[in-house]
Amino acid sequence: MKRKLDLFPLEISFFNAIAYLSLTIGATYVDSHYYNIYYGIRFYPLGYSVGIFSIFIFLLTFIFNLKNKCWIFEPKFSSRLRSIGTFFVLFIPILILLCINFGPEYPHYSILLGSLAYAIILSLLSFIHNYEINFDFVIDGSIEKLAIIEK
Repeated sequence: MKRKLDLFPLEISFFNAIAYLSLTIGATYVDSHYYNIYYGIRFYPLGYSVGIFSIFIFLLTFIFNLKNKCWIFEPKFSSRLRSIGTFFVLFIPILILLCINFGPEYPHYSILLGSLAYAIILSLLSFIHNYEINFDFVIDGSIEKLAIIEK
């Protein structure tokens, strides 16, 4: 019997990296080509090189959501830790980049809110996918059959 390949870690890693890229590269491109009355045309010290961090976000998200044995380590994370890891893998780099590259200006507040929304959605997906329901009550002989069916 062949085992089904679980593509969820690959998919959620891809979505996490795309979310990061769309937030950071989008803001870098738009702000460097748009003249604002208050802020003018912005220049970012890291420029488009912020996109390189998406590789690390992809890899860390993949490792956090991997269920099978990996050549790096044997994951023993619970579904809660996997979802928290998925959240922080996207949110922490955005917070660091807001301090280093983008600055605490009001237009960059959308980067923070967008990353928060993406991180919450992807962490909930990770939690739902990795949550394992305990069905030990089905084989428990001390519980009546009708109670098992009802539960």
